[in-house]
Amino acid sequence: MHLFKLTESEIEKIKEEVRREEGLDMVGELEGILFDILRVEREPVLFSEILVMVDHVLEGLMSRGDFRHARRTIEFYREMLGPSRDLPEPLRAQVRQALLQAGDPKRILMLEAILDSSEGATLSDFSSLMILMGKDVIPSVVQLLSAANKMKTRRFLCDILAELGKMDIDYLISRLNDDRWYLVRNLIYVLGNIGDPKIVKDLARFIRHSRFQVRRAVFHALDSMEDLGAEKLLMHFISDPDSSTRISAVKSLGRRNIREALSPLSEVLSAEDFHGKELAEKREIFDALSRIGGDAAVPQIRAFLKGRWRLLKDVKVEETACCAVAALQKIATPTAVEALREGGRSSNRTIREACNKACEAMGAARR
Repeated sequence: MHLFKLTESEIEKIKEEVRREEGLDMVGELEGILFDILRVEREPVLFSEILVMVDHVLEGLMSRGDFRHARRTIEFYREMLGPSRDLPEPLRAQVRQALLQAGDPKRILMLEAILDSSEGATLSDFSSLMILMGKDVIPSVVQLLSAANKMKTRRFLCDILAELGKMDIDYLISRLNDDRWYLVRNLIYVLGNIGDPKIVKDLARFIRHSRFQVRRAVFHALDSMEDLGAEKLLMHFISDPDSSTRISAVKSLGRRNIREALSPLSEVLSAEDFHGKELAEKREIFDALSRIGGDAAVPQIRAFLKGRWRLLKDVKVEETACCAVAALQKIATPTAVEALREGGRSSNRTIREACNKACEAMGAARR
């Protein structure tokens, strides 16, 4: 055999050619060929056959989590439906059907395991793929959300639906009738993120839901909106069975300075079991009253400083009195100061010391 010797430059050129071949995006090349055929083909049967090939490629890409190349296919469909392509209506109908097929629920449901194990760029590509598909894919994403087991995946899908849902918020509202409380909770979270005031009337029926998770989601959704209807509904949570939700609601009402909340808060303060509430809840109720009621709330708050000396120490009563002192100190009107001075003469040592310290602190602040 006769051997040919290659020069160093020839060897380098061969290596460069190998590197170029290895760097080729073969999937992208295949997509490009099929797309170019569809851009010029106008015979309906042949057009349909090539579309079927494209859909098979798309399904394969999605099933292995290659959402970046899958997105190129959806971008191509959108391009073909654009006015610049001037595609005949029979062929446009085929492309529209292909776009619907791309978001088929069965196909989307198969992606749960991929999303569970994916991070970063893959999830970002999936998100942009779903949003590019548009509102027609919303039912499929909702179905995937209802089946997802991992919290990370559910949160991710909720974020996608918060974007997609803006295109068809009525569909999301219609799915609130689902019997699965966990899906209803997640959809309420999504609707809250969208923040459209039109959902307020639909959320009202879930304020007394048997599941605290659903009620909590409703509270957060309403609390995220600057809407008069939402503010009125927030007052219902003052009496929620879950203490953490009650505390959050009272804090929100005080922060918002909702005047209508003064009456229900006063009723809670007058209840026989008020002393027995958690310290955090009592503190927030007094704080909200001081913010909303101001000087008008002083008489009711002042009543809690009239503790008498007892043989046995009542920690809960004294705890409540200390919360009342903090509220009066925050109100800081002449009437509130007078109430604190009166409390400073109480026979109860704890109340007396708390009131005197508050007066001293207020005096120091004024100097």
